Amino acid sequence: MKFISFYDFDVNLGIFSLVYAMIFLQLGSNIGDRHFNLVECLKNIEDSIGKIINQSKIYVSECWGVERQRDYFNMVVAVKTMFQPTEVLKTISVIENTMGRVRKKKWDSRIIDIDILFFDKQIIKSRELVVPHKHLHERMFVLKPLADLAPFFIHPELKKNIKQLIKECKDDGKVFENEL
Repeated sequence: MKFISFYDFDVNLGIFSLVYAMIFLQLGSNIGDRHFNLVECLKNIEDSIGKIINQSKIYVSECWGVERQRDYFNMVVAVKTMFQPTEVLKTISVIENTMGRVRKKKWDSRIIDIDILFFDKQIIKSRELVVPHKHLHERMFVLKPLADLAPFFIHPELKKNIKQLIKECKDDGKVFENEL
């Protein structure tokens, strides 16, 4: 993997230090033991992407975009990483595949789904990666757990914080905290 190759110079200490990126990842599962899948995914993220700084509660939600699927368990994690966005994306794909995700069709059931919501305050638009995630402001199952961690984080394109996005979200799908 390639590391982010920029440093910050601390004038007071007279040293350079590696700059880490703070990223927000959304995790979802609706196949098998959904809680176990999320826990395993957290371990994989810690092992290969970076340090998990904080994590939301687990939420249960109806499927978005399709009907007649099992409800999802969803959560959001804040991760400190020193990897570039494309490297994080590749690692996410490896984690999903290792955990048994099979890609058949869009919005199909999945053992694990990991989306990059934010990568610091960067705006990235490429063929393989769009950050901020293009649908996050339309999905209550993303916004509610994101608000657990960063209610006042400002979406770099929409220029609104997460609490404001929740108020404006038109998604009426059921989203509630998981009671374990």
